[in-house]
Amino acid sequence: MIRWLGLAAAVVGLAFGIALPQEASGNVTGSQLAVVVQPPTLADGSSPLLTCGWHTGCGATPTSGIGLDWDDNNTNTGNPWYFRCFCYVSDTNRTAFTMYPVTNQQGSTVCDIQTVWVVERHSGALMAIPTFTHVNITDSSSFSWSGGPITIYHSRHIGDTINDTGCTWLGSHVHEYHTSYQAGLVTITRDTGLYPTVATCSSSCGTFQNNDINKWIRKFAWAEGAAPH
Repeated sequence: MIRWLGLAAAVVGLAFGIALPQEASGNVTGSQLAVVVQPPTLADGSSPLLTCGWHTGCGATPTSGIGLDWDDNNTNTGNPWYFRCFCYVSDTNRTAFTMYPVTNQQGSTVCDIQTVWVVERHSGALMAIPTFTHVNITDSSSFSWSGGPITIYHSRHIGDTINDTGCTWLGSHVHEYHTSYQAGLVTITRDTGLYPTVATCSSSCGTFQNNDINKWIRKFAWAEGAAPH
Protein backbone atom coordinates (compact mmCIF):
# COMPACT_ATOMS: atom_id res chain seq x y z
CA MET A 1 0.00 0.00 0.00
CA ILE A 2 1.27 3.48 -0.88
CA ARG A 3 0.06 6.55 0.94
CA TRP A 4 0.67 10.08 -0.36
CA LEU A 5 -0.10 13.30 1.45
CA GLY A 6 -0.11 15.98 -1.22
CA LEU A 7 1.10 19.47 -0.41
CA ALA A 8 -2.08 21.10 -1.69
CA ALA A 9 -4.12 19.20 0.86
CA ALA A 10 -1.27 19.53 3.33
CA VAL A 11 -1.47 23.28 3.40
CA VAL A 12 -5.14 23.09 4.18
CA GLY A 13 -4.26 20.45 6.76
CA LEU A 14 -7.79 19.81 7.91
CA ALA A 15 -8.26 17.04 5.35
CA PHE A 16 -5.85 14.98 7.43
CA GLY A 17 -6.96 16.20 10.84
CA ILE A 18 -4.14 18.70 11.18
CA ALA A 19 -5.22 22.11 12.44
CA LEU A 20 -2.38 24.52 11.83
CA PRO A 21 -2.03 27.16 14.60
CA GLN A 22 -3.46 30.60 14.01
CA GLU A 23 -2.17 33.09 16.57
CA ALA A 24 -2.19 36.34 14.62
CA SER A 25 -3.22 37.90 11.34
CA GLY A 26 0.01 36.95 9.62
CA ASN A 27 1.19 40.51 8.96
CA VAL A 28 4.95 40.95 8.74
CA THR A 29 6.28 41.53 12.27
CA GLY A 30 9.83 42.62 11.50
CA SER A 31 11.24 39.57 13.29
CA GLN A 32 13.56 37.12 11.60
CA LEU A 33 13.09 33.38 12.21
CA ALA A 34 15.40 30.46 11.48
CA VAL A 35 15.48 26.70 12.00
CA VAL A 36 18.97 25.18 11.81
CA VAL A 37 18.88 21.40 11.29
CA GLN A 38 21.29 18.96 12.99
CA PRO A 39 22.26 15.28 12.30
CA PRO A 40 19.24 12.98 12.92
CA THR A 41 20.79 9.77 14.29
CA LEU A 42 22.13 8.43 17.64
CA ALA A 43 21.42 9.85 21.11
CA ASP A 44 21.84 13.56 21.90
CA GLY A 45 25.48 14.50 22.24
CA SER A 46 26.67 11.60 20.07
CA SER A 47 28.70 11.93 16.88
CA PRO A 48 27.09 9.84 14.12
CA LEU A 49 29.06 8.76 11.08
CA LEU A 50 28.35 10.42 7.76
CA THR A 51 28.52 7.73 5.08
CA CYS A 52 27.88 9.80 1.94
CA GLY A 53 28.35 13.49 1.18
CA TRP A 54 25.93 15.81 -0.62
CA HIS A 55 24.02 13.51 -2.99
CA THR A 56 20.76 12.35 -4.48
CA GLY A 57 21.82 8.72 -4.84
CA CYS A 58 24.88 7.06 -3.32
CA GLY A 59 26.48 3.85 -4.52
CA ALA A 60 28.55 2.62 -7.45
CA THR A 61 27.60 5.69 -9.49
CA PRO A 62 26.74 8.42 -6.96
CA THR A 63 24.89 11.53 -8.06
CA SER A 64 25.27 14.96 -6.51
CA GLY A 65 22.36 16.54 -4.65
CA ILE A 66 21.13 18.03 -1.37
CA GLY A 67 21.02 14.92 0.85
CA LEU A 68 23.34 13.39 3.46
CA ASP A 69 23.37 9.78 4.71
CA TRP A 70 23.64 9.30 8.49
CA ASP A 71 24.64 5.96 9.99
CA ASP A 72 22.70 4.60 13.00
CA ASN A 73 25.42 2.08 13.95
CA ASN A 74 24.15 -0.41 11.35
CA THR A 75 23.73 -3.22 13.88
CA ASN A 76 20.07 -3.60 12.96
CA THR A 77 17.05 -1.56 11.91
CA GLY A 78 14.65 -0.12 14.46
CA ASN A 79 17.12 2.44 15.80
CA PRO A 80 15.68 5.86 16.69
CA TRP A 81 15.90 8.91 14.48
CA TYR A 82 15.33 12.45 15.68
CA PHE A 83 14.35 15.85 14.39
CA ARG A 84 16.98 18.19 15.84
CA CYS A 85 17.48 21.88 15.35
CA PHE A 86 18.62 25.14 16.82
CA CYS A 87 15.74 27.65 16.66
CA TYR A 88 16.26 31.38 16.25
CA VAL A 89 13.96 34.37 16.85
CA SER A 90 15.53 37.79 16.40
CA ASP A 91 13.52 39.79 18.91
CA THR A 92 12.92 37.75 22.09
CA ASN A 93 12.61 34.27 23.58
CA ARG A 94 9.19 32.90 22.63
CA THR A 95 7.42 29.92 21.13
CA ALA A 96 7.52 30.67 17.42
CA PHE A 97 7.42 27.25 15.73
CA THR A 98 5.13 24.23 15.64
CA MET A 99 6.36 21.02 14.02
CA TYR A 100 4.17 18.30 12.48
CA PRO A 101 5.61 14.83 11.64
CA VAL A 102 3.89 13.75 8.41
CA THR A 103 4.26 10.70 6.17
CA ASN A 104 5.00 11.63 2.57
CA GLN A 105 5.31 8.15 1.09
CA GLN A 106 5.39 4.61 2.41
CA GLY A 107 4.86 1.10 1.09
CA SER A 108 6.46 -2.20 0.20
CA THR A 109 7.44 -1.12 -3.33
CA VAL A 110 8.75 2.41 -2.66
CA CYS A 111 11.25 4.21 -0.47
CA ASP A 112 9.59 5.29 2.78
CA ILE A 113 9.76 9.07 3.10
CA GLN A 114 8.84 11.03 6.23
CA THR A 115 8.74 14.78 6.72
CA VAL A 116 8.56 17.30 9.54
CA TRP A 117 6.51 20.35 8.62
CA VAL A 118 7.85 23.55 10.18
CA VAL A 119 4.95 25.94 10.75
CA GLU A 120 5.27 29.57 11.79
CA ARG A 121 2.90 30.10 14.72
CA HIS A 122 2.33 33.80 13.99
CA SER A 123 0.64 33.19 10.63
CA GLY A 124 0.00 29.46 10.79
CA ALA A 125 1.86 29.09 7.49
CA LEU A 126 3.88 26.04 6.51
CA MET A 127 7.41 27.37 5.91
CA ALA A 128 9.85 24.45 5.61
CA ILE A 129 9.82 20.69 5.03
CA PRO A 130 12.87 18.79 6.35
CA THR A 131 12.66 15.31 4.82
CA PHE A 132 13.94 11.86 5.85
CA THR A 133 14.08 8.54 3.96
CA HIS A 134 14.37 4.89 5.14
CA VAL A 135 12.50 5.58 8.38
CA ASN A 136 9.03 5.41 9.91
CA ILE A 137 7.11 7.68 12.28
CA THR A 138 6.23 6.29 15.71
CA ASP A 139 5.14 9.61 17.23
CA SER A 140 3.09 11.81 14.89
CA SER A 141 1.96 14.29 17.54
CA SER A 142 2.80 17.93 16.90
CA PHE A 143 5.23 19.83 19.12
CA SER A 144 6.00 23.52 19.59
CA TRP A 145 9.47 24.94 20.13
CA SER A 146 10.82 28.27 21.30
CA GLY A 147 13.62 30.35 19.90
CA GLY A 148 15.61 33.38 20.93
CA PRO A 149 18.38 35.78 19.95
CA ILE A 150 20.75 33.00 21.01
CA THR A 151 19.79 29.80 19.21
CA ILE A 152 18.08 27.19 21.40
CA TYR A 153 18.73 23.48 20.87
CA HIS A 154 15.77 21.10 20.57
CA SER A 155 15.49 17.35 19.94
CA ARG A 156 12.50 15.11 19.33
CA HIS A 157 12.38 11.33 18.78
CA ILE A 158 10.17 10.95 15.71
CA GLY A 159 10.51 7.29 14.72
CA ASP A 160 12.87 4.47 13.84
CA THR A 161 15.00 3.25 10.96
CA ILE A 162 13.45 0.47 8.88
CA ASN A 163 14.41 -2.32 6.51
CA ASP A 164 13.39 -0.32 3.44
CA THR A 165 12.93 -3.33 1.14
CA GLY A 166 10.99 -1.40 -1.49
CA CYS A 167 13.92 0.93 -2.04
CA THR A 168 17.14 0.64 -4.06
CA TRP A 169 19.23 2.01 -1.19
CA LEU A 170 19.44 -0.58 1.58
CA GLY A 171 21.31 -0.64 4.89
CA SER A 172 20.17 0.87 8.16
CA HIS A 173 20.65 4.63 7.92
CA VAL A 174 18.79 7.93 7.52
CA HIS A 175 18.94 9.90 4.27
CA GLU A 176 18.30 13.52 5.32
CA TYR A 177 17.43 16.32 2.88
CA HIS A 178 14.61 18.85 2.31
CA THR A 179 11.61 19.41 0.09
CA SER A 180 11.55 22.82 -1.58
CA TYR A 181 8.71 25.00 -0.35
CA GLN A 182 7.85 28.73 -0.03
CA ALA A 183 10.32 29.65 -2.74
CA GLY A 184 11.23 33.33 -2.59
CA LEU A 185 10.20 33.62 1.07
CA VAL A 186 12.46 31.07 2.78
CA THR A 187 16.22 31.13 2.29
CA ILE A 188 17.68 27.60 2.45
CA THR A 189 21.40 27.35 3.12
CA ARG A 190 23.44 24.11 3.27
CA ASP A 191 26.78 23.83 5.04
CA THR A 192 28.76 22.82 1.96
CA GLY A 193 31.98 23.96 3.63
CA LEU A 194 31.79 21.41 6.45
CA TYR A 195 30.11 18.46 4.74
CA PRO A 196 31.87 16.99 1.68
CA THR A 197 30.51 16.53 -1.80
CA VAL A 198 29.63 13.06 -3.03
CA ALA A 199 32.71 13.13 -5.26
CA THR A 200 35.09 13.42 -2.29
CA CYS A 201 33.45 10.89 0.02
CA SER A 202 32.99 7.12 -0.27
CA SER A 203 32.17 4.87 2.71
CA SER A 204 33.20 7.24 5.50
CA CYS A 205 33.14 11.02 5.70
CA GLY A 206 33.92 11.42 9.38
CA THR A 207 31.74 11.93 12.45
CA PHE A 208 29.79 15.03 13.45
CA GLN A 209 28.34 15.85 16.88
CA ASN A 210 24.58 16.06 16.60
CA ASN A 211 23.97 18.82 19.17
CA ASP A 212 26.81 21.15 18.18
CA ILE A 213 25.64 24.22 16.28
CA ASN A 214 28.99 24.29 14.50
CA LYS A 215 27.96 20.98 12.86
CA TRP A 216 24.71 22.33 11.41
CA ILE A 217 23.49 20.81 8.14
CA ARG A 218 20.96 23.17 6.62
CA LYS A 219 19.21 26.38 7.65
CA PHE A 220 15.73 27.65 6.82
CA ALA A 221 15.42 31.43 7.41
CA TRP A 222 12.57 33.86 6.74
CA ALA A 223 10.82 37.07 7.81
CA GLU A 224 7.97 36.33 10.22
CA GLY A 225 4.54 36.92 8.67
CA ALA A 226 5.83 37.09 5.10
CA ALA A 227 4.00 33.97 3.92
CA PRO A 228 0.49 34.07 2.43
CA HIS A 229 -2.16 32.99 4.92
